[in-house]
Amino acid sequence: PEGEPVFGAPEISVSFRVMDLLSGALRPPAIDVAGVAVRVARDAQGRFTLAGFSALAGDAAAAPAPGLPTGALTALLEAAAAGEGMMGALRRVSGRDLSVVFEDDVSDRDWIAAEASATLELTPTRQAFALSAAIFPVDEISDPSVAPARAFLAAERAVADGALSAELRLDDARLPQLAQMIPELAALRPLDARASGRLHLEADEVGRLLALNGALRIGEGRLEGMPEGSEGFQSISLDLGWTASTGALELSRAELRADAVHAILSGRLTPWGGAQGVQPPPGYAVDLGLPLLELTPEAGFDYVLVFDAGRLEGDLLLEERRMEVSELYLAGADLSLTGNGSVAAAQGGVAVAARLASDGFSTEALLQHWPMAAAPGGRRWMDANVLGGRVTSLDAWVWSSPGEAPEVTLDFAFDGLSANVVRGLAPVTDGRGTGRATLDR
Repeated sequence: PEGEPVFGAPEISVSFRVMDLLSGALRPPAIDVAGVAVRVARDAQGRFTLAGFSALAGDAAAAPAPGLPTGALTALLEAAAAGEGMMGALRRVSGRDLSVVFEDDVSDRDWIAAEASATLELTPTRQAFALSAAIFPVDEISDPSVAPARAFLAAERAVADGALSAELRLDDARLPQLAQMIPELAALRPLDARASGRLHLEADEVGRLLALNGALRIGEGRLEGMPEGSEGFQSISLDLGWTASTGALELSRAELRADAVHAILSGRLTPWGGAQGVQPPPGYAVDLGLPLLELTPEAGFDYVLVFDAGRLEGDLLLEERRMEVSELYLAGADLSLTGNGSVAAAQGGVAVAARLASDGFSTEALLQHWPMAAAPGGRRWMDANVLGGRVTSLDAWVWSSPGEAPEVTLDFAFDGLSANVVRGLAPVTDGRGTGRATLDR
C-alpha cells in the first residue's frame, strides 16, 4: 500500500466497535502499545516538541534510536480529537513498558523515564495525559548505585488555546537534579538531599512554564559538595510557589530541622535582574522572615536559645555556595541582635565572617548566648567573676572556619557591673565603662 507509515511497535492492540466493522469502517476507539521508545525535546527557550518514536531494542532503559517522524501522528491525533477521519472515534491511547528520553537543552543533559506506563485520553475540548515512570539522567543508566526518582504526571491540555495544567507527584527525587530539570527551582540546587511531594504546574501551548506551586518534603541531607559525615540537616519542609511574571520563588512556609537548629521561614528568593528565562540565574536576592529560630545545645550553647522574630536579607550565590547577608535581625526574650556578613560552604564545614551588634542585654543573657567553643577561656572567666550588670551596647566580629578555633573581637559598653576583678580585693560594684576584647582561646 502507498503512504507513509504512521507508527510501529513490537506489540499493538487495537479495539474496534462491532457496528463499525459491520459497516466496513475501521474507526478504533482505543489503541494500546508496548515496548516503544519516545523522544521528547526541550529547546533553550523552554519549548517542548515530540521528537520521534521507535521500537525498543531489548533493554527498556536504552535510549531510543531515531524513530518515525511525528507529523503524521500529530495530525491523526488532532483529527481524532475533532472526530474526523479513520481515527475520528479514537478516545484513548495507552502504553506500557515504555522508555521516554527527554533531550533537554535547558539543563544540557538528557533524562530518561524508564519502566514507564502512559495514557492519553481525547475529547473534542481537551486532551488528558498521564505518565508513571522511574526517572534518572541518561549518563547514570549504567551506575547501579543510582536510585531513580519515581514520578507520576497527570496533565490536561485545552484544545481551544493549548493551555496546559499538570499535577506532578515525586517520590525520592534528588534535589540538585530536580533543580536542573525545573530551573525555576534552581535556588534549591545547593541542597544535597532527596525530596518527595506534589507540584501543580501551568504552562503555555508549547510547554513553557508559567506558574507552579506545591509542597516538597526534603529528607536528611547537607549542602551540596560537603563531605560525608559533615553536619547537615534532618529534614526541610517547603510550601512554595513561582510565577513567570516575577521569576521569584515564594516560600509561604519553610521549616528546617537539624541537630543544632530548628527554624521556620517565609519570604521570597528573587533571581538577579528580576524575571528570568528558563536558564537558572547565577544568584538570588533573599528576603526572608524568621518567625522562629531555635538553637539547641548541639549548636554549642548551655541552653536552648529561642528567637521568636527575625529577618534575613542578602544574596545567594549558587555557584560559589555562598550567602552574603546584608541584614540579619533576631529578637528573643532576653536579647536582640542585628548583623551582616558572609556564610559559605567550605571544605569540611561552613565558614563564617560576620558582624553582630546589640543595643543591650544582661550579663546573664551574654553567657547564655555565648557559644561554649568560642573563646572558652574568656567565657569561663566571666562565668566565675562577673556577678551582674548590663551590656549597654555591643559590636562583635566573628570569624569561623572548619577545623579552626573561632575568633571573636568585641567592642562593648557596660553599666551596673559587679565583678571580681583582682583576686583578694572586694568586687567592683556599679561599674561603668567601655572596652575591647579579642577572644580566640
